[in-house]
Amino acid sequence: MTARMLRAAAVALTALAVALHVYYTSKAGGLWRDEANTAALASMPAISDIWHHLPFESFPMLWPLIVRLFQSLGCDSDLALRWLGCFVGLSIVAALWLNARLLGFSVPLLSLALLGCNPMVIRSGDSMRAYGVGVVLILLLFALLWKVATAPSPPVVALAGLVTVASAQALYHNAALVFAICVSAAVIAGRKRQWARSLAILGIGAIAALSLVPYLEVIQRARSWDVVSVREFSPWIFGARLFEAISAAGNAVGWFWLVLLLLGMGSAIATQSRPGDATNDDERQRCLYGVLAIAISVAASFGFLRLVAYPTQAWYYLPLLGVLAVAIESSLAVLPLHRARVPARLVLAIAVVLLSAVPLWKGLQLRQTNVDLAAAQLRDKATAGDVIMIAPWYLGVTLDRYYKGPASKLTIPPIDDLRVQRYDLLKSQMEAVEPIAPVLGAVERALKAGHRVWIVGGLLFPPAGKLPPSLAPAPFESFGWDEGAYMSAWTMQAGHFLQQHALHAEEVPLATQAPINSHETVQLLVVRGWR
Repeated sequence: MTARMLRAAAVALTALAVALHVYYTSKAGGLWRDEANTAALASMPAISDIWHHLPFESFPMLWPLIVRLFQSLGCDSDLALRWLGCFVGLSIVAALWLNARLLGFSVPLLSLALLGCNPMVIRSGDSMRAYGVGVVLILLLFALLWKVATAPSPPVVALAGLVTVASAQALYHNAALVFAICVSAAVIAGRKRQWARSLAILGIGAIAALSLVPYLEVIQRARSWDVVSVREFSPWIFGARLFEAISAAGNAVGWFWLVLLLLGMGSAIATQSRPGDATNDDERQRCLYGVLAIAISVAASFGFLRLVAYPTQAWYYLPLLGVLAVAIESSLAVLPLHRARVPARLVLAIAVVLLSAVPLWKGLQLRQTNVDLAAAQLRDKATAGDVIMIAPWYLGVTLDRYYKGPASKLTIPPIDDLRVQRYDLLKSQMEAVEPIAPVLGAVERALKAGHRVWIVGGLLFPPAGKLPPSLAPAPFESFGWDEGAYMSAWTMQAGHFLQQHALHAEEVPLATQAPINSHETVQLLVVRGWR
């Protein structure tokens, strides 16, 4: 009876997760700039072009090639790409079931609740980015390396090798998790003096590491301009971003994650210290595997991100969340009291679902961008001779996907290639003297000729009676290579210019009832007249 209850609950959670992924697909809307960047990169004329532009993407080649294959089938519309993302998200759910089977704890419950009810896992895992694929592959790797450590066979070893390499090729920072899982599995095999298995696992990890060697050249090219992106990375930043990821369904869920982590690690340690209890040896080893994976994954992830020193967003941590979720379940499925463990795991899973319900529902209403809505207005209203001024510049990547009309597109600062996010061109503009002067000149000519200027994004305006700041070419005094400081100065200069010379400005409504992703919510303004 208990087993049936457990399976029924897991099936219900799975049905809920599937429904949530499909529902979000219907709500996500257009591609925001990071997604548009990936779609544009994947659709470049040749694979060599993708490789050449890879420094302007956050991932290795695997995901752009998957998207390219999908596009080659004629599936490049927003809706088609959203369904590709949905398939990836549903694959996370399937991977959790496979994990439960291979790891031997019957059915997934806690991991389904923790990942399936996390709105960030759904939104970012289903996006046109590599995070969802990275989660799927890490989950598969966790289970397959357990099998290599405990019950290997040639097909399992070969499949584990393929998945390990694919995991490293999905996300650069998956390399830290591959290292952590390989070390954890090698320790499990070594405890039973299965040295050949340990060496096989470490060899698989080494092959995955070697597969990343070609990217050293890509990274070296990115280092020529990434001074505009590098930021200090501290344990505090790491912890804050990780907590943001686990608390995407509310702070209460985030704290519940932490409680479950402590319970899981405590259960694992207690199980190791009582070798004579009813817990069998396989369960005890699996419990140790989970706690090792938690500890090493967190440490290795921090070390990797500290090394590269790029600013991170909460969704970068989704593969780490995948490891933590299955490791928690592995540990809590091996409680010493067998009669209590099934109900406890079920109660904990239900608690996660109930705590997540309201924030999850609100989070899935989020539209990823409204730039596509602005582009629709521009297609209807902008004419030849008009100028579209885009501020900040990176919104141009999204607009380039959606607007192909007769009006000229100019970014602040001017970026000639809007297919992908060209930080190298931004760096060149930060080194230039008065880089937005050509944009202001084009605006002046358009307004004097009776044309309109359309502003996508937003401008800043200096306080009354004050001039906008003018920063010398970077690196300048305390501002150094601070992209935000230069963007603020440039948009304030443009705002002041229009304050001084434009006769009339009004906002163009972008009709939508849905809340918009805060990372890409824009206004559309139209400016007329010259004085």
